[in-house]
Amino acid sequence: MRLNKVVRMSGIKMQIVFILILMFIISGCDIRNKDKNINDESWKDETLVMDDCGSDGLKCCVNKDVPCFFEQICCTDPNNSERNYCSDECSFGGFEEYCDIGNVCEERLACHNGDCVKCGESGNPCCVDGIKCLNENSEEKNRTQCTDNICELCGYGGNKICSGEMKCIKNHLENNNICLSCGEFNQPCCKIDQNKECDDNLKCELGFCVK
Repeated sequence: MRLNKVVRMSGIKMQIVFILILMFIISGCDIRNKDKNINDESWKDETLVMDDCGSDGLKCCVNKDVPCFFEQICCTDPNNSERNYCSDECSFGGFEEYCDIGNVCEERLACHNGDCVKCGESGNPCCVDGIKCLNENSEEKNRTQCTDNICELCGYGGNKICSGEMKCIKNHLENNNICLSCGEFNQPCCKIDQNKECDDNLKCELGFCVK
């Protein structure tokens, strides 16, 4: 009996020791987690600063000793000293790069708002040589024309009429220098010279296509 009692007492002591050790470990983890959280918050602040300026492709940190991180260099727009970005190397005049000195870009590119873009596309400058705008002779819903040195959509979908012989593309009607869709249900009837006034199964009544 005495031996059994001693064994039971030893077992209880071992449990108490185990519980104390476990509490110590948990307490230590909690302290480390608090320290880690502090470090994490600091890391977030550093990341926020880096995301604002100094990282690859972002503006340079002009008010700091090092304008760019990771040994990158600060590239400044040759035509506008207020524009800059961080990069491994500086290159100008190419596609989606700052325009070179004198707002010059490589062939088939045009300087637009300080950047080199593809000329001839809608919203971009007209090309100097050859076709000024892509699709300027198109008869589809992508027709463009050069207006004030900018390529713009024309001839369809509520855009203004084109300046060429074809004012509006097929299935469109000119109205106050605007090209409106026609021939479909509840739309104005197309002119007779456009093959038919309305789509199949529709008829023209009072100037509109109805069933």
